[in-house]
Amino acid sequence: MFGVAVFGNLMHTKSFHQITDYGKESLIELNRLWISDELGKNAETLFLGACFKIIKKTHPEIKFIQSFADGRLGCGTIYKASNFKYYGFHYTL
Repeated sequence: MFGVAVFGNLMHTKSFHQITDYGKESLIELNRLWISDELGKNAETLFLGACFKIIKKTHPEIKFIQSFADGRLGCGTIYKASNFKYYGFHYTL
C-alpha cells in the first residue's frame, strides 16, 4: 500500500460555521491521510489533488473540505501546499 485518504463526516460538527454559511451538507472532512515515503516529494499534494477532482466530479454538492493538522507532528505543511486556508489553533492537553 502506498497511501490512503479517508474523507467523511465532520468530527467537530459545530466547526463548519467558521468556514462557511452553507449547510453542513456542503462540507466533508479529511479525517486521515497517510502516504508512504517511498513515493517521494510532493506525493501528498498530487494525491490530494487527485482526490479533490474525484470528489468534485462525483459529489458536486461538496464545496468545502475541512481538516485538522496535529501540531505535535508538524505545522500543516501538506495542507498549505494544497491551498487549504488556516483558521487558527487551540491548545490541548
